[in-house]
Amino acid sequence: MKIYITRHWRTLENIAWIFQWHIDWTLSEEWISQAKKLWERFKNIKIDVIYCSPTWRTKDTLKEILGFKKDTKVEYTIWLIERDTWDATWKTADEIDFSLAKWVETNMELKIRAWIFLDSIIKKHINENILFVTHWWFIKWLFAYIHDLSEEEMIWKYISNNCSVSLIEINNWHVLEIYFNDVSHI
Repeated sequence: MKIYITRHWRTLENIAWIFQWHIDWTLSEEWISQAKKLWERFKNIKIDVIYCSPTWRTKDTLKEILGFKKDTKVEYTIWLIERDTWDATWKTADEIDFSLAKWVETNMELKIRAWIFLDSIIKKHINENILFVTHWWFIKWLFAYIHDLSEEEMIWKYISNNCSVSLIEINNWHVLEIYFNDVSHI
């Protein structure tokens, strides 16, 4: 079993380092170029099922992939949505005191969400190839779970670029990172 993981296109807010969290904003003009390159990356890879966060930026990312994967089953799921915070949305990193931010979902809760979702996907699709179209924090915590990293160990690890591709393989319930944050196609 293979699970490919990609992060949505770059938004104008990503460029300005403004945190969007679970709220949607504006895709950058470079997304068309990124779309074509991501399309090229996936056009010859067999994908049985695609799971996508229900945000606009992930759905728009998925539209380009579906151009050549028209018969692939797609499920939109909140399991892949970006984490939420009450008072850190629409602010730059310099404006946020992360130790005081009021999180709707804590880091540990997000790690557990990633674990539960991954476990359910493995059980449901053990002999298939899957694609996740998701967000930065979900990807970070998915890999933190895979490598059993603490919050302190993870915080500056597993930083994924927009439109990057990561791959994990599952053999006999053993999860192995094949590559992370590959942007060679961009």
